Amino acid sequence: MHTELSTLCSVWLQSLRQIVSIFLASAFSLPLMADPSQPNVLLILSDDHSVPHISCYEDVNTTKFHITPNLQKFAEQGMRFDRAYTTAPQCAPSRISIFACRSPVGLGVTRFAQPAREDVPFFTDVLRAGGYWVGLDGRHHHLDGRIREAEHIDTALRHAGMQNLEKRFDHLVRSAGTKGSGLDQVSKRIEAALDTVPNNKPFFLYFGFNQPHRKFSATFDGIDPAKLELPPDWPDLPEVRIDYARYLASVRELDQGFGQIMQLLVERGIEDNTLVLFMGDNGEALLRGKGTLYDRGT
Repeated sequence: MHTELSTLCSVWLQSLRQIVSIFLASAFSLPLMADPSQPNVLLILSDDHSVPHISCYEDVNTTKFHITPNLQKFAEQGMRFDRAYTTAPQCAPSRISIFACRSPVGLGVTRFAQPAREDVPFFTDVLRAGGYWVGLDGRHHHLDGRIREAEHIDTALRHAGMQNLEKRFDHLVRSAGTKGSGLDQVSKRIEAALDTVPNNKPFFLYFGFNQPHRKFSATFDGIDPAKLELPPDWPDLPEVRIDYARYLASVRELDQGFGQIMQLLVERGIEDNTLVLFMGDNGEALLRGKGTLYDRGT
């Protein structure tokens, strides 16, 4: 990957195929900026989202059924990358690799719900030391292992240093993500986070969507399964077509939530001083996708 972006961004780009676009903004001095050389940074992750399922990559289905208009606009205004790969086709290793800027094997994190050790530095630790306010919201529990209901288990894990996100971030929301009614609250959650940023600090905010992770959207209005073009290595069965239509409907929900965030940046007057990165953690939870080393998994 050849790029003139910062060292931090280049690490991401070398390891993740799922980067869709970067909105590069000019550095104007705004209320949330301490220094024009330190732009705000917003990192948005989708879940189990392969490159083909975004119209800016000229996918027939997402284009035909208008699945990703907001991401399409974003790509047209920014920079699109198509030569990066995930470090692992699975949630926890991939996400921890993003934050630690190291390979899952090097981190010793190769299982689905395995958290990072407390002594593993995240790039957000570096940003924080450099004067950034850092926040985390949305789907992120893979960074701390699975969400558990038994408090005594959580207490033991925290005591062992295996749940330590509270120490790493100025703002942390342990939430159920963006499924169902949660999708309607995306902009409110982003706004609530930004309201806590001190006026003299730039911010880094991560927001993770559940979409298009399974369970997919129950409805797929406007998407005709019979008119979908299937990959040549998929069996052409009614069940496969319906499952694919539901997946695309979940991608459409993601796009709607992404549009909320971009509109909020405009409303707050910070869009010109915010570097926005959008990527997925790994490939689709469909045939020969997530959990495999096929292109649609990586």
